[in-house]
Amino acid sequence: MAQNASDHQPNVGKTVKGVTVGGVVLLFSPVLIIFGPVWVPLFLIYWVYNYLTGKHPVGADKVDYARHKIAESVEEVKNKVEQLGTEKV
Repeated sequence: MAQNASDHQPNVGKTVKGVTVGGVVLLFSPVLIIFGPVWVPLFLIYWVYNYLTGKHPVGADKVDYARHKIAESVEEVKNKVEQLGTEKV
């Protein structure tokens, strides 16, 4: 049985792809580090804008849940204060 010649050759495509991706990451790492302090606030502003306009960005459900729990706690404290205020009078 004759073996296929490509069975013994290294996969050059994967090697070239790996070197290309590595080179791109190496070139853009300084750019990401330098401009990181700019990108994070811009991303937060973008997220808040999407949240406030009702586009439901990732994590909005957690923010809604936290807001609901805080509102519940405030209501409980308000009721407790009113209850204690009427007992003292």
